[in-house]
Amino acid sequence: MAFELLLGRVIALLMMIGGLAILVNRKEFVIMAKQIKNNHMVLWIGGGFDFLFGLFIVVGHNLWTYDWRVIITIIGWLALLEGSLMWFFPTKSIKLVQIWKRPAFTYVTGLLTIAVGVYLSIVTFF
Repeated sequence: MAFELLLGRVIALLMMIGGLAILVNRKEFVIMAKQIKNNHMVLWIGGGFDFLFGLFIVVGHNLWTYDWRVIITIIGWLALLEGSLMWFFPTKSIKLVQIWKRPAFTYVTGLLTIAVGVYLSIVTFF
């Protein structure tokens, strides 16, 4: 199996399950956004995971093509950027996380995440 297919499939499943988790636990995401002000370690650890995930994709799959593979590249760069922001600008990151307090934001984010996951599933599994 080609590496991009593996990445696409794993990210597709991660996004579909993660998006569903966001929709199912919308109230909990609002609570977590309020509590992150008091727990910077969660932000630091989350930033580390995002940074590592993004770095893995950017180093192993930095393809700027005109097909589905560019979605993986963009996800990698966004994760790398998000992780970097959490590490180097934690105060600003905490302010950005507060957008999760809005129930509409969590709903739209969950749906968009699922939609991208479904698209990646279609192009990588079938």
